[in-house]
Amino acid sequence: MGRDDTTEAIEKIGKYKHRAEKLFENAKIFLDKGEYEKTGEFLWGALAAYINAIVFLRTGEAKYSHNKLVTAGENIAKATKDADLLKAIRQTGQKLHANYYHGFLILEDFKDMFPEIEKAIEKLDNILFNELKIN
Repeated sequence: MGRDDTTEAIEKIGKYKHRAEKLFENAKIFLDKGEYEKTGEFLWGALAAYINAIVFLRTGEAKYSHNKLVTAGENIAKATKDADLLKAIRQTGQKLHANYYHGFLILEDFKDMFPEIEKAIEKLDNILFNELKIN
């Protein structure tokens, strides 16, 4: 990878990270407004953006289909042997994403899920940071 390619890759990874941070901030705002469908979709989007940042760093390609994105996230969690991260991506994140379209979750669900996803986002951010240091 030449210098221009490396710079371009770092910029793309930075955009994914910035997008994830912005989506997470929006999730907090919409949770306070009581707009749970949007909150969940913002949380899912933040997870997805971090997963894409890590995948892009590792492979030079992002995952755009939902199934490929989830599989990539599962692989990241399995590689770290982190069952909580795997659950957040495989189960909780999926529920939040589906809730955007079907509106089946209630406030208590979000109060339980929000900290789980927040912790998963922190873990993905740490994975990204550590891999950037190595590369």
